[in-house]
Formats: sequence, C-alpha cells, structure tokens
Amino acid sequence: MELYDGRPDSTDGRLPREIRTYDFLDSLGIEYKRTDHEPANNMEACSRNRKKFTTVLMIIDSTVCRHLLIIAAIVIRVCAKAERKAQEVADVVSRIETVKPTVYREIDGLEFETVPAYNTLKPFHPKSAEWVGYVIRIDGKRIYIAGDTDAIKEAKAVKCDIAFVPIGGTYTMDAKKAAELVNTIRPYIAVPVHYGSIVGKSSGGEVFAESVKSPVKVVIKIQF
Repeated sequence: MELYDGRPDSTDGRLPREIRTYDFLDSLGIEYKRTDHEPANNMEACSRNRKKFTTVLMIIDSTVCRHLLIIAAIVIRVCAKAERKAQEVADVVSRIETVKPTVYREIDGLEFETVPAYNTLKPFHPKSAEWVGYVIRIDGKRIYIAGDTDAIKEAKAVKCDIAFVPIGGTYTMDAKKAAELVNTIRPYIAVPVHYGSIVGKSSGGEVFAESVKSPVKVVIKIQF
C-alpha cells in the first residue's frame, strides 16, 4: 500500500464526498496522507470493500494532528468542540468519536490519551475550548502530538518517547519555548512542526534543534 501526501493533484473522476473530505482536512491546516489502494481507488469503492480491510493507524510524519486522528480514512476522532464540523464528512467515515482533555481511550485496538492544548497569553486557543493534543501508544512507544498549544503545565507532565511540538510562535509556542518544553519532558526524539508556511520562519527548525539538549535527538521533517 503506497501513501501519498495530501489531496491528489487532480480530482477528476473522484466522488464529490471524497473531494469534500480533502476540503475539510485542508481547512484545518493539517498534514495528512491518503492511499489509493487496489482494488478500491475512491471512497465509494472503499466503502463497498470495507470488510476486506483492517483498520490501519497512519502515523507517518504529521498524519496525526492537533484535533484529528485519521485512521485509514475510515474513523475520525475529534475533540468535542469540533464535532459539528466533523459532521461535514460523516457520510464518508464509519464513525466519529468525541473526546475531552485528559481522557484515555481504547478503540478498535488504538490506545490514546488526550492532553489539554491551549494558549496562556494569547486569545487563539483558550483553555475553555477544551482542545487537545494526543499521546498515542504504538508498539510499546508513546507518541505525543502536542497540537496548537503553549508550553503549558499539562504538556510539561507528558511522558513520551517521540514528541511532535509546534514552534510557529503566532498561535503556539515559539522555537525556544518548544525546546524548553522538550528539555523538560526529554523524549528520545523531538520533531518540530507548525512553522515555515502560514506562521513561523523557515529557520525555526534549526533554532529549535540548537536549543534542544542532549540526549534528545531532533528530527526535522519539514523541508524548504
């Protein structure tokens, strides 16, 4: 099964509801991957053949994002505040799960915890909105996807092996604050995200890497 970045270059021959799914994901400003697997190369065919496929967690780069876990384009998990928006693609997924901060779930073999994600001195992501990041458990590893957040106390209490942290600085913490967070939680690997495009300088990854202390390994996945 080959994975492709984002929406297809051409939507010719694609179903309208498939295109709406791409529109929805793009509106969230997230990174995601898709698969045009055989014999199903669109969502209608995938729906007809759904019983032939197992649920696959697509943890590749930033497939898992601040408010959304995409499970093989079949299951969507969203925070409670985003449920209404998620209903826009309800006709192309088998189920929608709502979550709140600081909960543990095991759904179809997928284990994850939610971590609060909010700003402390900015108005963009108030704590009252109950937005979340995730800690996902895979093969004995804990993967933290921080979401749009500052270096809040809940983030500093996370225990993980791999951490995806935003460094853009406008809607989240900046590179140096993110490095301080990583130096506190000390994962094996830290990946900077959410910078260099809409917000944050393209050099943010290098600033982050220079500020992270050994033995944490920084892996920069965004290329310019």
